[in-house]
Amino acid sequence: MPTSTSSASSAPSLRISLDPSERFRHLWDAVEAFSRETGISVETIALREAPDPSVDGEDGAEADVRWIPSRYLLSEAWGLLPLEELLDPAELSDFAAPALEMCRDEVDLGGSLLALPVAVETRILYFRTDIFENRQEQVWYREASGGRELAVPKTWEELALVAQHFTREGRMHGFAFPGAPGSLPGFFLSLMVSVGGALHDAEGELRLSSTAGEWALGLLCDLVGRWNVAPEETLELEDEDVSRLFRQGRAAMVCDHTGVSRLLRDPTFSSVAGWHSAAAWPSGADGLRAVWTECPGLAITRSCSDPASALQLILRLTSTELQRDAARFGAIPSRLSAYHLAREDLREGAFNHLRFMLAESTLRESRLTPPRMRRWPEIEAALALALTAALRGETEPAAALAEADRVIREITAVPSDAAGEASSADP
Repeated sequence: MPTSTSSASSAPSLRISLDPSERFRHLWDAVEAFSRETGISVETIALREAPDPSVDGEDGAEADVRWIPSRYLLSEAWGLLPLEELLDPAELSDFAAPALEMCRDEVDLGGSLLALPVAVETRILYFRTDIFENRQEQVWYREASGGRELAVPKTWEELALVAQHFTREGRMHGFAFPGAPGSLPGFFLSLMVSVGGALHDAEGELRLSSTAGEWALGLLCDLVGRWNVAPEETLELEDEDVSRLFRQGRAAMVCDHTGVSRLLRDPTFSSVAGWHSAAAWPSGADGLRAVWTECPGLAITRSCSDPASALQLILRLTSTELQRDAARFGAIPSRLSAYHLAREDLREGAFNHLRFMLAESTLRESRLTPPRMRRWPEIEAALALALTAALRGETEPAAALAEADRVIREITAVPSDAAGEASSADP
């Protein structure tokens, strides 16, 4: 439901779309505080991210400030206002260069910065310590696995074995992952690259049909249909749903964002508060890890009638203060000042320290950023459709990936009408 903060009718007013996920709820509170302090009326709409990120609210109306995951930025570029000419260079220099790069359009707009990054989002493995450290569970696993020791999985093959052990029909799933259309493609591509696949062929074209692609999709199919370790509703699960399943104690392991601890640590909302820990994203057999990493950003639309107020709002929502606060719950700041302060706040040996170190290692060694493609939303939708068909058992993994490649070739064969988009976007 849209929320709004009223002020005098003569005061400036803005409309902003935000992700309603729990890990970003602090931004909704910050919008209300901004409106009270500045007198600028701000209406906040829950973003409908997939399959149509260009629609901000249920009424389809344009927002002045738009929340955009970096993988969708190029598809929306012509409708967004370049920000560098509006920003103080000193302000801009506080943002980490890799985060800014994910918010630029280097294809048609000469590298223009089109959004300010709110955070850097990557994932790690969460697991329940109460069951991994249970001696009886360790005995049962040793007996069932021919002498293997129960341990937090380091590879996807190990995860599959441990997930089967912990699956208890009607009570607990061994592993949960997001299978909804907006989340499944990124999860699959991370797994595919982790086991030796490549996003692009020798000609630089996106290609999915490969031994690694078939293995990765085959594993997901086995987790859902053969071993039944993932929830029956996997194909409906968004990231937020996976987080909730883990908090409820209904999943032994999940791969989730680092910034989900606001509720995970609160026993009012979490049955595993105090009974969980984290590890690195699982690797392939050769130790390779690839973790889907992107930056959600805030952009000003070209239709915005008050860019100055919109910029003021964006700077508040990406401030050092807010990013440092979010880092206490696992978010990785995009501002260097907030990043250094967050590091100073860590206490060695605490869970926050472990999680931050895992995120640092992931970003340094295992970061997999989405392909920079203007028609990525269409490609993502086509890939999700093919993956879903395989997970439902309607087609084999090899055939599903071949079909995805066919549709993707058709999509990329039609050039984007950049000039037409630019013309229609001009205010």
